[in-house]
Amino acid sequence: MLNRLDAMMLRSILAPFIATFFVTLFALIMQFLWTYIDDLLGKGLSAIYIVEMLFYMSIALVVTAFPMAMLIASIMVMGNMSEKYELAAFKSSGISLTRVMMPLMFFGICVGIISFISANYIIPVANLKAKSRLFDIRKKKPALSLAPGVFNNDFQNFAIRIGDKSDDDKEIYDVLIYDHTSRRGNDVQTLAEKGEMSMTNNDRFLKMTLFNGSQYRDMQPSTRNKINNYAHIRTNFGSMEKAFDLSEFEMEETREEAFENNQNMLSLRQLTHAIDSMYLSKGKKGSRLARNVMPYYSFRKVYPGKSSDTILVFTDDKSIQVKLGGDERNILDLMPSKGRLQTVQRASTSVKNIKGYTRSAVRTAEQTNELIVLHKVAYWKKFSQAFACFLFLFIGAPLGAIIRKGGFGWPILLGIVFFVSFIVMTIIGDKLAQAGTVSPFIGMWLPCFVFMPIGLYLTYQALNDNRLFEIRLPSFIFKKSKTKAV
Repeated sequence: MLNRLDAMMLRSILAPFIATFFVTLFALIMQFLWTYIDDLLGKGLSAIYIVEMLFYMSIALVVTAFPMAMLIASIMVMGNMSEKYELAAFKSSGISLTRVMMPLMFFGICVGIISFISANYIIPVANLKAKSRLFDIRKKKPALSLAPGVFNNDFQNFAIRIGDKSDDDKEIYDVLIYDHTSRRGNDVQTLAEKGEMSMTNNDRFLKMTLFNGSQYRDMQPSTRNKINNYAHIRTNFGSMEKAFDLSEFEMEETREEAFENNQNMLSLRQLTHAIDSMYLSKGKKGSRLARNVMPYYSFRKVYPGKSSDTILVFTDDKSIQVKLGGDERNILDLMPSKGRLQTVQRASTSVKNIKGYTRSAVRTAEQTNELIVLHKVAYWKKFSQAFACFLFLFIGAPLGAIIRKGGFGWPILLGIVFFVSFIVMTIIGDKLAQAGTVSPFIGMWLPCFVFMPIGLYLTYQALNDNRLFEIRLPSFIFKKSKTKAV
């Protein structure tokens, strides 16, 4: 009986989990497309390239979809069983709710392990592939499009305007081309009544054949005999060909090695190694600062025989005085008058150098600390996201048993509320950790710490057959109170 129960529970949660997982993954991909839609449209990207990028991005979003799928699936399963009084039948036959949830707990642990393995080994590679391709797409120029009446600056050093074009986009009319190759402004202008556009055999160049036009060229002025002469050349032509290089519109793939040191592209072992390396580098830079600054600190005795009576006194106006016995004198008064200015200048230069070394070291240390925090956030995020799959089971399963509603209505509504709250808490924890308000461990585990009491409360309510906001004290408390009253 119990083995059949385990198989039934696993079969009942598997189908809604898979369905909810793909629905959630699709919603996350749509959110990604909505965010970067301006970078994708109008660039002539091939369908294969876009599908490849979406494939890698979907793999990178798997860990985010797992907790949502577990939450909704557990609400649906336990809600359906409670709505059909199957849970009541199990309890009447002596099977507790904890025993009914055992297969779901096993399933949640398996999902959490899969989530952790994916986050540690698969998703870093998918992130590297997806981010590098997204970077290339955002860097790529839009596809060439000559619109009538609008200057097109897609070609480097050229601005092209056409008055009109044919329906097949091959013939153009009223053509104006500004050539900025000389970097002296609009010194070369080409006008033509009409033109024809075609591609070369290797599709490397756009060939534009112009008819019945003129070319104007402004020459550099001559300053001979202190007279500015501006030469101007006008050339009329019946036909002229111009070629425009299309290589700048091609997709340039960036080497993935440029992104592989990002914290989101590393496994736990690589993150640990990177954090240790940054701590080691930080210590070396501190030692280097001490070596660079130490030569600027030199001490000399003013009076060799009375060094024990010499005391340096720093006054409010930041000057230095020497106290010899009971006599206080400015340190500059003890120096020869000829060397005072040189001494002050050398001291000022030394102070500036010390401040420069110190500021550079502090700025470098702050940047290193920020990188360390980002790597620690990525480290603990792998564990917290995997644990969230198991945690959401103890929110969804008891919640479904309490509300007694199955299907896709209430489960999806409640799942969205809890999941959005979890995402918001994750973002808050991430920001607090990066700002240094809390440690990266606390920041990444903050959502789990917040939702764990909610899961324990819902589980307690479901085990005691209480309503959602109903608290019933255990019966032995009432028995004890009655005994005392007698």
